[in-house]
Amino acid sequence: MVGFNTVISTVRSVLSLSVAIKQMPFPPIVVVGGPAVNLKAWSYSAETLEQRSSWDFEIFDNVEENLKQLISSIESRSPWPNRPGLVPNHDSPAIVARGIEEVVNTGPAAIEQRVPAEWHPLQSLDRRLFIGPTGYFEPNATRAATRQFHEAHVVMSRGCDWNCNFCTERRELSRGEKRRPVSDVIEELKELSLTYRQLRIQFIDDNLLPQIAAPDNEGAIFREISLHWAKEFLQKLNDLNLSLKGELGWRGIFRIEDFLAYERAFGDDNFILALKASGCRMLGIGFFPDFVLQVKERAEGDGVALSEVKGPHLQYFDRAKAAAVHVKYGRVFMVGKELGSDGSFRFWRKVSDGNLVDDGKFELPRMRYS
Repeated sequence: MVGFNTVISTVRSVLSLSVAIKQMPFPPIVVVGGPAVNLKAWSYSAETLEQRSSWDFEIFDNVEENLKQLISSIESRSPWPNRPGLVPNHDSPAIVARGIEEVVNTGPAAIEQRVPAEWHPLQSLDRRLFIGPTGYFEPNATRAATRQFHEAHVVMSRGCDWNCNFCTERRELSRGEKRRPVSDVIEELKELSLTYRQLRIQFIDDNLLPQIAAPDNEGAIFREISLHWAKEFLQKLNDLNLSLKGELGWRGIFRIEDFLAYERAFGDDNFILALKASGCRMLGIGFFPDFVLQVKERAEGDGVALSEVKGPHLQYFDRAKAAAVHVKYGRVFMVGKELGSDGSFRFWRKVSDGNLVDDGKFELPRMRYS
């Protein structure tokens, strides 16, 4: 079996690869997932019959369990499994040859739980797969001059409870966040620390802790469970850090609303102190503008203005932000220079045809008004 995780920008490349794979004498089963599948862009991108028959399944939910079922059924001659989150390609010869099993609905008891409360990976990550030209890719020595620290990346969750319309992991597509048990995460860190005592961890989750500030998570029960997870996680990290004599260090990412909610929930400075004691070396706060400015005499948003500073090479890719309007702080101001200009900074505004137009010279007083 061959699997592809594809985004919009890699759809054409993956289609070319899948066509080449299916031209092999004994082609494997091809499974495609990722943001392009979640957004329903994958199947509509195939133009020729050769492309339309070049994959066997799309997968968008219950990924581990569905892959497990597919792998176990490869050697079978029975029809392929029919499961939520698994979409067979009816142009695939492998699908047509065996067919898809029928699902008999025997009432409410037969309904499968699509979103488990916790995410349990089927197996721990085998980091020996990450090998570069000079040895193992990770854990590997950091860029520190002493080269004494080793860094590894750890994933604790999938999906998201926020519904940001630009994100492929938003709630309506990911069906909400699924988080590993604290004991599972700590066990992985302990295994890493057995080999690398001076360890640096990058938690690559978009949200370090459960998202208690998300609009649908206001219930008392959800909040209590989330706070329990967060407190246990930070305490276990603290215990591990103490056992390593303070050599554990980690970085993470937080959405600003959730960070402030945890500050209030912990009270006083207890949240900051807990983060520091657990080994936190850097915390990225998700607040997408480059700069948050306090502008005198600005009435909107309690005097706060949001600014994006972009060079010519990024203005095209981030031009959507030149039309963004924050619900509280108003218009987002994009500021940048134009190639070959007189060197002055300009305001840029996105217009209806999708292009950026010069909106005048950058002057701070203009940011009083959206």
